[in-house]
Amino acid sequence: MRIVERTPVGVVQTDDGLELVDAAGVVIDRPAERPEGEPLIEAGPISSAGFRAAAAVIRSLPPEVRTQLVHASAQTADDVRLELAGGASVVWGVPSSRR
Repeated sequence: MRIVERTPVGVVQTDDGLELVDAAGVVIDRPAERPEGEPLIEAGPISSAGFRAAAAVIRSLPPEVRTQLVHASAQTADDVRLELAGGASVVWGVPSSRR
């Protein structure tokens, strides 16, 4: 048997409150408030391509950028938007998805 520790990528808002999730969308915790250092992810259901893309981008960030991330959103796999604590925004995707 092999035990794999779940690593959170962020928090999603559900009808039942906040859920801290890993990149696969597995719920790790249901905190009352967004834990410090965990971004809010708005990318549709955890089964969506948008969520999978946002989670993959978050996981790929270097630690010094990841700690600044406060919000991530994605309408599609080619339109991931990140908001950093200082107010900077990053659009991650194909050029045609950038508006």
